Amino acid sequence: MKPINVLKTYASIVSLIFIFPLNIYAQFTVAGEKIEASYSKTITGNEKLRDNYFTIDNKEDQQVVLKADKCSVLKKQILALIEFNKKEIAQKENFQIPECVCTDKFCSVNITTLLPQEIASRANSNPSCHGPNCWNNALVTGNILPSHRYTSQEEINFWLNSPLCREREVGEAPRPGDIIAIRQNQFSKKEKPSQEYHGFTYISPELSYSKNGYIKSQPYAIQKLENVFKVYGINSRRCYHVKGKPHIIFGGCPKYGNYFRCLSLEEYLEKNPGTSLEVTKKMEELDMLQCQITRSVFENPLSQTAKENIKDAIFALDGYINNKLNETKNNQGHEQEGLSATDILLLLGAREAINACVEQLYFMGTPGL
Repeated sequence: MKPINVLKTYASIVSLIFIFPLNIYAQFTVAGEKIEASYSKTITGNEKLRDNYFTIDNKEDQQVVLKADKCSVLKKQILALIEFNKKEIAQKENFQIPECVCTDKFCSVNITTLLPQEIASRANSNPSCHGPNCWNNALVTGNILPSHRYTSQEEINFWLNSPLCREREVGEAPRPGDIIAIRQNQFSKKEKPSQEYHGFTYISPELSYSKNGYIKSQPYAIQKLENVFKVYGINSRRCYHVKGKPHIIFGGCPKYGNYFRCLSLEEYLEKNPGTSLEVTKKMEELDMLQCQITRSVFENPLSQTAKENIKDAIFALDGYINNKLNETKNNQGHEQEGLSATDILLLLGAREAINACVEQLYFMGTPGL
């Protein structure tokens, strides 16, 4: 059985061959023959077929369905989603590419099984309180932050400018999983940095994953890329992707998008491990506190006493982190005995996380904030 055409025509997905176990690749090949047949279908009526047009149906039961006049329009999105989630797909037994089904009105495919578990569990859902926002969602989706909560513009700016992330050149093709930062130019006689305005996840030239704001009524959702740009005031395609900051007047983009390719925090730490067991232990304590906050945001609201206990623990960690960073500063170097550059990066990131956690506790009605 020869390799399927669909893999040959989408170069970036060839990497799946090298990470899939042989039995998974065999299943993928069989499914590929199915996609070639399934995705050649069109609607059975006499309507005029529209090229490259599709809609997203985000259902209340957290199912996500793509619809178009013909299945070939949806095939490109299916391949992008497979690349986006290739690590999890490689671990699935009996993986099946979802079939495209046509009626006399439209063709559709349910993409829920292709989504990373983190997205599938949140798709079309809402948090129980205000706070979790676009920047946090982009960083959690990129496996840089562990938990859903409020994230400040300072926190996402910190990570996008950290060694984990690299800004893509304008001519460089984005890949599924890239973080798009929408920024707003600030008009001033003095040069000012751009303001963080929105952050979301790129899936394909047509698809993205976004939570549009910190209000609890705004759901996590698979959205059309173009629609997200328009919601945040970018109507010109040439402003979708720029490198750095365009000139406020001559650049012609008051708001614009910067694309970033980022390592997950786990990937970065594998290549650049920290040296301080004490710092590692404190980061684990912070992660546990953030997990408690996330559970409260989505599942079981915390009691006032529990909120105050988390607040006190976070303030204690804040004191530890500030002391450690002050010691480093006083030593007039980027490293001190027992602390590596990675340890310092984690401490700086934890300081941003603590500030954001305090904001989230405020949204949750924690006393004393």
